[in-house]
Amino acid sequence: MRPYQTVGAAHDEVASALLNALTQEAASCLLLKLRIELIADQWADNVFGLIPVFGGHVRGVKGDRLGGLAQRFYEVAVQPTLWREVLAETADALGADGAAVFSDPFTLPSVGLHCSERVDELLDWVQRQGAALHNPRPERALARARPGQAVTESDLFTDWELRNLPFNVGMADDVGLRWDAGGSFDVAGQPVFLTVQREGHRERFQRAELEALEALFPHVRRAAFVAVQMAQLRALGMLDAYTSVGCGAILLDYLGRPLKLNALAEALCGEALRIERGYLVATDQAANRELQRVIGAALAPAPLGKHDELPVAALPRPGGRGILAQGMPVAGALRDIFQEAKAIVLLTDADAGPGSDEMALRELFKLTPAEARVASAIGLGHDLPEIATRLSISIGTARAHLKSVMAKTDTHRQAELAVLVARLGRYRHR
Repeated sequence: MRPYQTVGAAHDEVASALLNALTQEAASCLLLKLRIELIADQWADNVFGLIPVFGGHVRGVKGDRLGGLAQRFYEVAVQPTLWREVLAETADALGADGAAVFSDPFTLPSVGLHCSERVDELLDWVQRQGAALHNPRPERALARARPGQAVTESDLFTDWELRNLPFNVGMADDVGLRWDAGGSFDVAGQPVFLTVQREGHRERFQRAELEALEALFPHVRRAAFVAVQMAQLRALGMLDAYTSVGCGAILLDYLGRPLKLNALAEALCGEALRIERGYLVATDQAANRELQRVIGAALAPAPLGKHDELPVAALPRPGGRGILAQGMPVAGALRDIFQEAKAIVLLTDADAGPGSDEMALRELFKLTPAEARVASAIGLGHDLPEIATRLSISIGTARAHLKSVMAKTDTHRQAELAVLVARLGRYRHR
């Protein structure tokens, strides 16, 4: 039997199918609606119609590619995996070397950002500098430019500030991205920025390129609004999917605060865990430490291969066998600026729902490894003589382990224990 890895891992196929069924039809409808709006949007036709007047290229602007970007941003709204590709196209159309779209400008750079490949170097540099490095550009842009207005680095800083402020110096000298242009627009009450970058050996951005950016902003803003709606649909779909397989589920934001709970999770809150001051906590102090470790691992998962198992928290409760809690990141959400849910905590009720295998038995019922092996074998339908043979122990030892297991699991007959263990192992990782 494999080590216990995740309460929800074996649910993924079912959950994914249900989620796709929910979101694909909605995505298709929204994309069709957006395409109709794009065709009908005479304002956009007029703006992008200016580009061919200049022969299709205005300085660094490639007008033949710029017009198609509006359609691409609508597509990325319902398919977030396209962001990197579309931003690379944006940089190319504007004669830039990199492009980025981001929100939450005053948090860690890994939260709320999509970018083209060249901007990865800037992000790596920022992370190497640590928390002491301050990026003043988003603040300046919000203070000095109106929403929908494109500006350059020279509009935000004096020559002295460009030569001396640490972020400006590092971006230009260490990363090589000296020239910057962009602006912000409001999406669901928060600023979202679209920026493009150019290397120092090239010319700075000119007015025509800023006008091209401003022509894009309304489309990016509208697409971003739809992306928010799609992200909410996906989040709700996740909760519904786990409800269908009998698992409590709680969506968390990037700070670990609960956003939404499915009905099963709501029913489990109260005795073993609760929401206190906006955060999920276990009522038992020792269990709460384990729960916070589960949440932390879900929000900041270890690199692939770093750990064989995800942490599990066993949450005791009076009058019941307890609850297993395990977390996992929401797929693709860690750098999706429009997916508010960044992690999900799955709850398995030992008295009512699906669960796990030997490690889960040990965690939930405080069994010894030997007791867990005996209990697992009982769940598979083996009798004591078979178990003794399989585990190379005497029948008396097997009987002693069984007696201890039944006491710890509050079961009174071998058949009752078999049903309990089988239920817990029903969705174990295969």
